[in-house]
Amino acid sequence: MFRRLTKRKRHALFYFPEEGVTGVRQTRFVVEGMVKEGESVRLFWDTENPDVPAKVLKLSGKYI
Repeated sequence: MFRRLTKRKRHALFYFPEEGVTGVRQTRFVVEGMVKEGESVRLFWDTENPDVPAKVLKLSGKYI
């Protein structure tokens, strides 16, 4: 139980400029770039789209 309470699980709201949409994904899927609000990054979305450009709009989750 303690592990579950202290585990860092961060999610972010991303904006995808190519499609003009937003989406939520865990920050562990960022393959390139700094995970900070306002930064441009590259995400692993799925096997068909392994390298997607995105911008971090908002971070959320548990911080220790």
